[in-house]
Amino acid sequence: MTLLMTGTAVLAMKANGPAAFNGLNHAGQAAQLYLYEKDPVTWEVIDSGAWGKMTYTEENFVFNGHGLEPKTEYTLIRYMDPAEEEPWSTHSVVCLGEDTSSRDGAAHIMGEMITGGQKVWLVLSDDVDCGTGKMIGWNPSEYLFEYNLITDASYITNHGNGIYSYTHLIKDGEAKQNQAKKASGTSGPACYKLMGHAWDYTPYYTINPTNSDGLTEEFIVGTIETSIQTWDASTSFPLFGSRLPTPKVISWGVNDGHNYYSFGDYPTDGVIAVCRTWYNTGTDYIVEYDIMFDEDFTWGDATVTSGVMDLQNIATHEIGHGMGLLDVYQRPCNYVTMYGYSTEGDTAKRTLETPDILAMQLNYGV
Repeated sequence: MTLLMTGTAVLAMKANGPAAFNGLNHAGQAAQLYLYEKDPVTWEVIDSGAWGKMTYTEENFVFNGHGLEPKTEYTLIRYMDPAEEEPWSTHSVVCLGEDTSSRDGAAHIMGEMITGGQKVWLVLSDDVDCGTGKMIGWNPSEYLFEYNLITDASYITNHGNGIYSYTHLIKDGEAKQNQAKKASGTSGPACYKLMGHAWDYTPYYTINPTNSDGLTEEFIVGTIETSIQTWDASTSFPLFGSRLPTPKVISWGVNDGHNYYSFGDYPTDGVIAVCRTWYNTGTDYIVEYDIMFDEDFTWGDATVTSGVMDLQNIATHEIGHGMGLLDVYQRPCNYVTMYGYSTEGDTAKRTLETPDILAMQLNYGV
């Protein structure tokens, strides 16, 4: 790759990290992801090589690249690691945007933050087919690669044999969560998003009530089933079967045929709960979902005990993911159940709003 970046510019960039080399730096609602030219043999960052920075939220992003080949078409992609047995030509990508670099090797790309793999690359536009979502060429010495994985609120993983999964995170964000309900009929965004996948049969589920807050099995099962019934009433399609006994050997996040509710410790700070939803790309149907409530928070009934994370509130939100709905993050949509932030004491997500119901009915009928 021809390096047109001046020494002064490189030093200025390096002076801004080691923060840069730590990958992600959060500032308010935005996060930053640095991309670097890497040695395609060792995958070490090339000192004084080309680089770029992407600033992003759950809704949109801005990327600026430096030191690139001049007058060259580049595409920014989210890349999904393939299953081990799959050839590189089947690797799935989501294209975020493209630009032709300037005479001094700079590129600027901005747009919607589309869900995809956790890796972000800047590649030659000739090496990717955005229509099919596949890499069609491989010239890594001409690319920029992420330093750390992206940590937005949802990402896709390839498990092989046509099975993929969405991982959805609901985040703690008191400043972003407004419990006031919006008046019906008010104009604004649609306030719902669909995965593009749904169930074609009625799934059963299992609940592990083990928790660190001393909550009873009766409370946990009753609360989750109240949330289940809330969604079930939104469509004539029978969304849920009966509860099954919890197997002795079962784990969250494993594609084992069990739709599993549990408590545990998710490794990312600030995540209240997480739902992983598996689907088959051959049929486009959902095949499993797992929900975990993070024990970094104190759980309970916020209408009884102030300051706790309301289990019914969060369960209702997460179950929406299990049925094929995505988070929404537009501020005018903070009244809906599928808004992607919550906090202690919030109970607004217990009841569905018109966009939540409409989304479910688009998936399963009225």
